[in-house]
Amino acid sequence: MFAIEFEAEINDGKIQIPKKYLNKLTSNVKVIILNSSQNDIKENNNTNAKQSAMGILKEFADISLIDTEKDAWGKAVQEKYANYNY
Repeated sequence: MFAIEFEAEINDGKIQIPKKYLNKLTSNVKVIILNSSQNDIKENNNTNAKQSAMGILKEFADISLIDTEKDAWGKAVQEKYANYNY
């Protein structure tokens, strides 16, 4: 395996590979895309930083359990220590 590095613009979803590399490539390649624009990276980081954990994790929420969440911690502590001798 070998690696090549070059910068290219994306046009209509396509990246043009420089001709000097074409004869060295086989039909199977591994593609890693790194965005070289620092402005895009900063904007993405700021967007993620402003989201709350609840907003990020909402796709994993089980709507049927929302009503039981209010007392869940208290009930768990009571169950765990109900028979504990001090």
